Amino acid sequence: MDGSDVIISCITEAEGLICPDDKRFKEGCLLIPVHTRGFQNCDLFFDKIFGDDRGHICGFANFNRFRHFDEFSNVLLGKHPGRENDRERIISYNIGLGLHDAVFADRIARKLL
Repeated sequence: MDGSDVIISCITEAEGLICPDDKRFKEGCLLIPVHTRGFQNCDLFFDKIFGDDRGHICGFANFNRFRHFDEFSNVLLGKHPGRENDRERIISYNIGLGLHDAVFADRIARKLL
């Protein structure tokens, strides 16, 4: 994960945290843990957390301690600016809407081309 701009995890089971050292997540990275396991510590130090639906995420153990949370729809509607600088570490929790997964994959692929 060191030096990665985008980190995607699709594991279904994790014993503990995958990367307990917050310093290994560089400034400006985007974390997309599809199954969320193993990255719960990131909820406490990432700058912004976005999700497809508040109802899918409000039960997370650290939800009340998130620095900032909003739904993707508010970013797409222009009600929230999303990423505001190149230093923000952002988590994208795509819990229940496959359409969001496809949009993220498309946007990332376009940046790589």
